[in-house]
Amino acid sequence: MVTSALSSQARSALGFRVRKQLMTQASAAIVVLLGSVHQRLLAAMDEAAPSREKQTRRDAWMAFQKLKNQWHDGIIKDWQNALMAQPVAKSQPIPLDGGFELVGTDTVENKIVASRLALGLMEVAATEVNDLRTRLKSINAGKELSPQDFVHPETLFLAVVEQWVISGMSRDAWPLISEVVQQTLFDRLKTSYAECNKMLIEQGIM
Repeated sequence: MVTSALSSQARSALGFRVRKQLMTQASAAIVVLLGSVHQRLLAAMDEAAPSREKQTRRDAWMAFQKLKNQWHDGIIKDWQNALMAQPVAKSQPIPLDGGFELVGTDTVENKIVASRLALGLMEVAATEVNDLRTRLKSINAGKELSPQDFVHPETLFLAVVEQWVISGMSRDAWPLISEVVQQTLFDRLKTSYAECNKMLIEQGIM
């Protein structure tokens, strides 16, 4: 590795450029995801299901048409905050009952769903993700990356999950799109991580 030849400022700038590249490509994947979710919810309304489930699907479709841009914008804002290492003052869904207890439960559930998505990504892209984290650690003088670092799949996916609810869409509708989220994002993110590794390799960060 050639990190010793780089100044602290150069290492910081290089790390920022790589993370920004990852965010740019992940943001493009979210645009594709919007179309994929649109098609999935549309198809779900035509699938056989009990009347109550059909109503849930119709409600999910209507909510998505109204709120998809807020979902997209919320994700990008959270990612930008993580990229800039700034504290995020996130709004929370208004609790229907139980006050802070319900908010706490939502937070835990969001993290569980995000962790499952992160594990799914690691099943197909562990090498790319771990190599990038190792290279970024090396240009950070061997210091551990922050748990909130955008490069962690858990951080990346938490914004996707949290903003689904914060934007106003139902948590009950998430299972309808969960598989589409995986199908749309996993391969694209694997490629994004690989390209970020390539950027560092070109700078001699082996």
